[in-house]
Amino acid sequence: MKDIGHIEIQRVCLGYKSVLDTKTVIQDLSLTLDAGSFTSFIGASGCGKSTLLNAIGGHYKPLSGSIILDGVEITTPGADLGIVFQQHTLFPWKTVKENVRFGPMRRGAGRAAADKLADEYIDLVGLSGYESYYPKMLSGGMQHRAEIARALANKPAVLLMDEPFGALDAQMRASLQDSLSSIWENTHVTIVFVTHDVNEAIRLSQRVVIISRRSGSISAIIETNRDHDEPIEQYMQSRRTQELKKRCLEMLSA
Repeated sequence: MKDIGHIEIQRVCLGYKSVLDTKTVIQDLSLTLDAGSFTSFIGASGCGKSTLLNAIGGHYKPLSGSIILDGVEITTPGADLGIVFQQHTLFPWKTVKENVRFGPMRRGAGRAAADKLADEYIDLVGLSGYESYYPKMLSGGMQHRAEIARALANKPAVLLMDEPFGALDAQMRASLQDSLSSIWENTHVTIVFVTHDVNEAIRLSQRVVIISRRSGSISAIIETNRDHDEPIEQYMQSRRTQELKKRCLEMLSA
């Protein structure tokens, strides 16, 4: 079966038009994201990284250029593009299982098939036993797990994540980072992750794409070459990783 989730960003400009002028935040940006890859976008506030993520998700139309997913231009949101935000968007009146099976049932899956799919992804994110809980009964970290399960239940080609762990405490954030790494290794879904945290980007990604606020373009692409068989703490404390972090910080401050 052909790999899915290959993204081509072709000379994209993003910005905002008004009656008086046009403000550009991303300028003539081109980038290829391979199917099954894990890429982080990082940059100063206002550099356009979240705008770019929303454009990939079909929620924002480029001023010029195009974004291609598996040979088809992205013009609107679709089930093949899952998205997880910093603030959860779970339906408060639905249980965890009802939230997760919502997408498959909306696409025409029968109740039994949708329940089976929901159980699979609830287990994958470590929420087995909480199927009947409502969002308000869950911790912040558990809500994020439910969000990820709901997005994955649609079996998207691409999972887009906009600073999903930014509001969590350090311990919960590290736990969810480890869970996300495991989910990626198990599903092979293409992940595009926006963060302002250099450590998080290096910990999770194969590639860190640094976007310059000054030019609205890519200032560096840094390959982490992480070996996922290496214990995470050993990887993060290694000299090579420290050099990667230093390079990222230098590029961010340039």
